[in-house]
Amino acid sequence: MANEIGNSVARNTSIMMGSQIITWISSFILLLFLPKYLGSQGYGQLYLGISVAMIMSIIIDFGGNYLIPKEIAKEKEKTPEILISYMGIRIVIWFLCLVVALLFFYLADYSKTILLVVSILCVSKLWEGIAKAIRSLFQGHEMMEYPSIGMIAEKIFISAFAVTALLLGKGVITIALIMAGGIAIKLLINTSLLPKIVDVFPKFEIKGSIDLIKSSIPYFLWSVFAVIYYRIDAVMLSIMQGEQVVGWYGGAYRFFDIAMFFPSIITTVIFPIFSKLSSKKSHKFKETFQTSLRYMLLVGIPIMIVFLFYARDLVKVFYGLNGYEPSILILQVFAPGVLLVYTDFILGSSILAGNNQKTLAKVGFAAIFLNLILNYFLIGFAQSLVGNAGVGAAVSTIITELFILVSAVKILPNYYFKNISFDLFLKSTLAGFVFTVLVFVFQTTAIYWLIQILVSLGLYFYFAVKTGFVEEHEVEFIKQFLRRNASKFLITQSK
Repeated sequence: MANEIGNSVARNTSIMMGSQIITWISSFILLLFLPKYLGSQGYGQLYLGISVAMIMSIIIDFGGNYLIPKEIAKEKEKTPEILISYMGIRIVIWFLCLVVALLFFYLADYSKTILLVVSILCVSKLWEGIAKAIRSLFQGHEMMEYPSIGMIAEKIFISAFAVTALLLGKGVITIALIMAGGIAIKLLINTSLLPKIVDVFPKFEIKGSIDLIKSSIPYFLWSVFAVIYYRIDAVMLSIMQGEQVVGWYGGAYRFFDIAMFFPSIITTVIFPIFSKLSSKKSHKFKETFQTSLRYMLLVGIPIMIVFLFYARDLVKVFYGLNGYEPSILILQVFAPGVLLVYTDFILGSSILAGNNQKTLAKVGFAAIFLNLILNYFLIGFAQSLVGNAGVGAAVSTIITELFILVSAVKILPNYYFKNISFDLFLKSTLAGFVFTVLVFVFQTTAIYWLIQILVSLGLYFYFAVKTGFVEEHEVEFIKQFLRRNASKFLITQSK
C-alpha cells in the first residue's frame, strides 16, 4: 500500500505541477492584459460574469467533483454507469440554471453587456460540466495525465486569443466568447481520451441517476456553500456599489485565486487516496492527513506574508495603480485567508473522503447565511469607513473561512490530530517570523522587490529544513521528485 500511494502521489503531482506551470503562465499573461485593456469597469463586468458562471458550474456539477472520484476509487468497474448518469443529470440542471440566471439578470436590469457576457459564459457551462465529469473519472482512476492535456490546451488557447483580441481593441464580449471556445476545446480533448478508461457506454437509466442524486446531495450542498461564499460577494458588490468596485475586488481576488494552485493540486491528487484509505480504516490515512496539513502550512505561510508586504508591487506591475489602487488594501486583507483556505482544503477533503459529508454539508449551509449576512453589513460599513467596499467583502470571506476551519476540526476524529506535536506549530510560527523579518529588512534596501521575495523564500526553506519543519526524507523526496523518480520517497512516509 505504501509504495502504491507513493507512486500515485509522485506521478500525479508531477503531472499536475507540469500543467499548473502552463496555467500560471496563462494566468499571469491574462493578469498583465485583461485589467489594463478592459479597464476597471470592463474587468468588473467580466469578473461578475465569471462569478455567476462559477456558481452555475457548481450547481450543475451537483457534488460530482467529490462523489465521482470517491466512488470510482473504490469500484472502478462502475465508471461507465457513473459517467452516463452524471451527464444526464448535468444537462437537465444546466438548462434550469440557465433560465434562472438569465431571468435574474434581466429582471435586475443589468446592462446589455453584462447580460450578454453572462449568457455566453453560462451557456459554456454545458460543455464544461461534461468535461469536468470526464476529468473526475480520470481522477478516480488516478490518471491525471489525460485531463491535464485538455486543461493545457484550454489555457493556451484562451491566453493566445484573448491577448490578440485585446491588442486589436476588442472588448469584454469577445473575451467571453474566447473563454467559451477554450472550454469547448478542453471537452473535445477529454472526450477523445475517454476510451482510455471507458470501452462501452451503457444506456442512460433514470433509476441510476436518482440514486446518484441522493448520494450527491451532501457533496452538492458543500460545493454550493463553497462557491457562494467565494463568488456571491461579486454579485452583492455589483448590486450595492457598482461594476468598478467589482473590478477592484476582482483584481485582488485574482491573486488569491492563483495562490490556490498548491492546495488544489494536493487535494486533487490525494482525495482518491483518502477515499481508499478511509474505507479500509488505514493508519496511513492519519499519516497522510498530518503530512498534507504540514505541507499546507509550509507553503501557505510565505504566500500570506508576500501578499501582506508586496501587495502594492503586485498590483502596480500587473494592473497599474491608476484605476486599481483600491485593490492593494483588499489583497492585504485577503492575505490571512490564504493560510485558512490552505488548511480547510485538507480538512474538508478528509471529511468528504470519510462518512461525515452530511455534517459538513450542514456546516456549509450555516456558513452560506453567515457569509451573506456579513457581506450585507460589512460591504456598506467598509465603504463608509475606508471608502473601499471590497474590503468588507474580503473580511466576510476571512471570517467565514475561520468558521469553517473551527467546525471542520470539531467534525474530524480526535485521533487524526494525535501526535501532532506543539513543535509543528512552533516551527511554522518561527519560520513565518524569520520570513517576515527577512522581508522587512529587504524592504529597507534598494533591491528589486521580486529579488527580495526570491532570496527570502530561499532562506525561509533553508531555515525550515534546519529546524526540522521539513524533514530529511522529505528533502530527498523533493530531490527525487525533481528527477521524476520519487516513488520510494512517498508523501506519507514517516521517519
